[in-house]
Amino acid sequence: MDDQKNNEGEWEEAIHRADLSTDGYDFALGLEDALTLLVYHKGSGRSGMYQYSKFGTDWNFLRQVNFPGLEELQGQLLGRVAQGGKLIFYQEKRLIAMVTKIFS
Repeated sequence: MDDQKNNEGEWEEAIHRADLSTDGYDFALGLEDALTLLVYHKGSGRSGMYQYSKFGTDWNFLRQVNFPGLEELQGQLLGRVAQGGKLIFYQEKRLIAMVTKIFS
């Protein structure tokens, strides 16, 4: 997705970026540097963290990022990249559904 503000400073509707998006859950964690983006994907055959590099106006796949415990994450992931990509803060957000039956 690609968001931008209009001339009035209001956010416009997101534009689908096929070079960064899947049919599953996608979350851009942030830029490691001016040309390298870290994205978390879940579902649609691609799960985990991935690096993309910008060439012109397009983002190109660089590599999958692996570290212990990443494959065990469930639900949506929230997070940010800090210190030029040297730190990644992340938190999984599990959605819990509760079903209640009422008997009369």
